[in-house]
Amino acid sequence: MTAVLLQHATNLGPHDHPELGGMPFRFGIQVGANSLLVISAYFTARTLARGRSGRFVWHKLARLIPAYWIAATITYLLRTNIAPADWTGGLDWHDYLANLFLLQARIPDADFIDISYWTLQLQMTAFVVAAVLAACWKWSYRDLRVLCWVLVLAPLPLSWLRDHSHSLDWWFGTLQLNRTHLFAVGLAIWLWSRRRISPVQFGLLLTAAAAAQEWHLGEPGGAAALAVMVGLMALAARRPVWDLPVLRSLGRPLAWLAGISFGMYLVNYQVGSLISLGLKRIGVDSWFRLILVLGSLVLLGWLLTRLVEKPVFRLLTTSRVRRRRQSQRGSSGTVPDNAVPSPRPVSQASMAGASPRTTAAGESDPSSVQTR
Repeated sequence: MTAVLLQHATNLGPHDHPELGGMPFRFGIQVGANSLLVISAYFTARTLARGRSGRFVWHKLARLIPAYWIAATITYLLRTNIAPADWTGGLDWHDYLANLFLLQARIPDADFIDISYWTLQLQMTAFVVAAVLAACWKWSYRDLRVLCWVLVLAPLPLSWLRDHSHSLDWWFGTLQLNRTHLFAVGLAIWLWSRRRISPVQFGLLLTAAAAAQEWHLGEPGGAAALAVMVGLMALAARRPVWDLPVLRSLGRPLAWLAGISFGMYLVNYQVGSLISLGLKRIGVDSWFRLILVLGSLVLLGWLLTRLVEKPVFRLLTTSRVRRRRQSQRGSSGTVPDNAVPSPRPVSQASMAGASPRTTAAGESDPSSVQTR
């Protein structure tokens, strides 16, 4: 999430809004968003391995959409009432409704309230597709390895053919098929963590994914940065290292930041740019302005998580009987049970890829990935 904040604050924001002026440095590699998609795919595979595809989708909707609606509404009001006129971009209520239902990339002429929401739109589509596939087919580990290769290789010829077909170009762009290799990498990391893919095939798949990254996006340094991030994720997935003395002291603050990462994601670009503009107008220098913007995003992310994301998630995913039981236990002086798992594992840094806390023992193994 840190990479996303820095890329938007120091590169995308000043690029789209020159009046923000220069920042002390420029972080232009889109490794943050790409890494979030990889992490999202990893936790999706890990959760769906336990079955209950319908519950998986419902929990995703319950955790992500209410907070997204609140953040999108606030961002829309700020852009249409407070932001400079040239920041509005002709937004109207049609755009607002399209954004609420995550259809802004699928409706012609609809505009994003916040361009960073493209990842949420893509991930929600991936969550639903993954849940349907898991529910309709009993996947073996061999099937999943084949699926990884399909996700990496199939879009390559389509990206060439899209130049010769308007309809194919629309579908390719709308479904973001130039990012499917990232979901393949996340799935491969999960297979690697379960020792269900050989080191040779894993290495070949990651190499092919890096080549696909370069083919589709052509971002200088993007493939190399993604390779480094994926290597660290694979290391952590196979052999967690969080108990090392150096990292142990950082465990709690990192877990806290991970817990509010989705809230920070929802407000980081447009709202963060408005905060940066306000600070610049009162004469705050670039270094101090960057620090204050990041601090403000942490605060806003915490408020959105504390006031909207977590309470609404608990309300929508806890049964009425269980809520009454918790209330009775609380009123009798006992500590209520935590009936609903945390919506994001402690190690989860993704804004949208988290799943209820799981353990290795809870995953189905080894004959199939999904038990019906």
